[in-house]
Amino acid sequence: QFSDFFSPVVTNTFFSDPIVQYDQLADRYIILVLDIDFTNELSYLDFAVSDTNDPTQGFSEMHRIEVGEFSVGLNQPTLGDYPKLGMNADAYVVTLNMFGFDFGYDHASIVTLARSSLVDANNGTLESYQFDLGATDFTLAAALDHSAQPGDPLWFVEELDGMNVRVIKMD
Repeated sequence: QFSDFFSPVVTNTFFSDPIVQYDQLADRYIILVLDIDFTNELSYLDFAVSDTNDPTQGFSEMHRIEVGEFSVGLNQPTLGDYPKLGMNADAYVVTLNMFGFDFGYDHASIVTLARSSLVDANNGTLESYQFDLGATDFTLAAALDHSAQPGDPLWFVEELDGMNVRVIKMD
């Protein structure tokens, strides 16, 4: 159960949209899940990285990152939905669609996590950033770049109008 696995950082919430991915560059496993507290209208991303290439040997690196924000347009807090995981040599990124707790759409968001701060098995070194896109952005998918070199960009794609896609480069 996610409540057992993430018990060092989480208590009594609703879990949704889990992702498990092997990171070939770091030789580690990644587990993430959305963590929503409907009672208090709070939204989190729970993120863990294995200590080695054997996930049964433990996950010292474990975080609960608040991703919800207050939407002025919706006049309420937001929650993250439909996470997509991407990575390159420098970072993990999680894209989210942000909805109000009444489930009205607000915007897309990108959470960037510095890889070096997640493979050091030290929970005190986490570097994370959240960047919001506009209300016209929806369901970005980030590339899993297993051949990336340090300093390479991250790439995203999103559907624009049912006929066209947009490619986004993040340096």
